[in-house]
Amino acid sequence: MNKLLIIIFVLLSFASYSQMNIWFTERIDIQSENFKFKLEYEDRFYQGDLLYDHTDIGFSYKLKPRLSLNSNIRLIHEFKENIEQEVRPHLSVDYKILDNLKIKPRLEFRFKDDFSLRYRLKLYSSKKFYKNLHVYVADEIFVTDNIDRNRIYSGLLYKKDEKNLLLYYMLQTKKETMNAIGLSIRLSL
Repeated sequence: MNKLLIIIFVLLSFASYSQMNIWFTERIDIQSENFKFKLEYEDRFYQGDLLYDHTDIGFSYKLKPRLSLNSNIRLIHEFKENIEQEVRPHLSVDYKILDNLKIKPRLEFRFKDDFSLRYRLKLYSSKKFYKNLHVYVADEIFVTDNIDRNRIYSGLLYKKDEKNLLLYYMLQTKKETMNAIGLSIRLSL
């Protein structure tokens, strides 16, 4: 675990001085047999400056062992010349195709400039390769009128008991390409 923390520190230190974005996500899940309450906070930085943050509150209901419905609301702040704020409700489905392969379609309701719907499809997998370490890969496609952006992730996921720590690299294609190093921490109670 100490070696993993040293690697994370070195990567994040390097990324903070490069042309990379750094994303930090903290999430707490409180769950019962079929219900889950989720609280998430995320910061996004570029060269040390805060560009974006969001708080996401949601509920999940497990319909079947491999199928869950989710309802969330996200409060977003974008730090540009002025602080732009957006409230974005979204609905999603989690479907476990295999034990280590999931698909997560999401429908977002956007009220920023005008009302629009955005569809997100996320396909991800993690495969255990050493003790509590898993290889993580994901592809996330966003569609409004056409494909708005595509995010490809790869990283290492550390899972132990009810704690997850994910260190990843993300490549986003949109109008221009963006690179990010991310660190995500999740605790389930």
